[in-house]
Parts: sequence; structure tokens; C-alpha cells
Amino acid sequence: MDKINSFMALSCSLVEGQGQQPIGALDGAKVRHEYMPVWLANTEQYRKGLAERVLDTFEALQEVTPKLSREQLTNAMLAERNGRDFVQACQQLVYLCQKGSWPEPSM
Repeated sequence: MDKINSFMALSCSLVEGQGQQPIGALDGAKVRHEYMPVWLANTEQYRKGLAERVLDTFEALQEVTPKLSREQLTNAMLAERNGRDFVQACQQLVYLCQKGSWPEPSM
């Protein structure tokens, strides 16, 4: 799976897995052309290689046999064992897809 399609699938899985929106509610063009560059730039600025690690992990989880349910996939991506930075990158992606903007740093 190429990175654009992987990013789109990750976005849909995380947003729907959080019980926020049905898959069809996300604007695919907006996710690919607006949100992906923002997420990549901010995630990589925070920690080099993190965006690639998140996408690679998601791709690997999609290959697990038997196939994981959307809930299992979401839980695996948000698992503490992935590390705080990894989980935060996933949560920021959900926020970006829901709000249309990058989350402000918490004080």
C-alpha cells in the first residue's frame, strides 16, 4: 500500500474507531491533500521518523492473519506499548480530521 492510501486508511480507521464519524464522512481529497502534509510536517518536526513508524505499523497490522477488526486495529494503534509519542501522533491525526486544524500545544 502506498503512503497516501495508507494515510487515508489510517485516518478512517482511527476516526471511526474512536466512534466519531462513519468512514464516508471524511472528505478523501481533504484528508490526502490538506491533512496529510500537515500531519507529516508536524509529526516529523516533533520527532524524526515518527510518521513513517506510525504508517509502517498500521500497514503491518493490516497484514495480520486473521484480519483484525477495526476496533482491534484502533486499539493496537493507540496501545501504550507503542510509546507516548506514537499514540499522540495518532490522537493528533484524529483531532486534525475532526477539527480541520492542528491541535494547539497543551499548557
